[in-house]
Amino acid sequence: MRIIDHIILTVSDLESARACYGWLLPLLGYRQRHDMGDFSGWFIEGRESPGQIWIKKATVEGTRAKFNKDSPGLCELAFSVHDRDTLHEIARGLTAHGFRILHPPAEYDYVPGYYSVFFLDPDGIKLEIVARRTN
Repeated sequence: MRIIDHIILTVSDLESARACYGWLLPLLGYRQRHDMGDFSGWFIEGRESPGQIWIKKATVEGTRAKFNKDSPGLCELAFSVHDRDTLHEIARGLTAHGFRILHPPAEYDYVPGYYSVFFLDPDGIKLEIVARRTN
């Protein structure tokens, strides 16, 4: 069964996004990168149905509107890590790699043990990394 096969994010500055996501996605398990002109994709290796995250360059028409998580469409993209130490290690490098932290690592009341960091990519796309404590 496939949960989600792939996701494509549209970005205004492809080279900047390649640098940001090229740092982040391998830390989250998306280690294999493939570039195709105005697209770049990262793949999870070793899975029968690999997950993929792609970025693509926005068209001239598409760059007029900035991302807004409260408009119809994507609200945020959340990634899961196994533990809080991994989450903290990634969070420490976010700003140095072009991301902006919205909410630093903390526990949230969504469900017991929900611990995450919220941040934006250079286009304002909201991202999150979650480490759930399971007891």
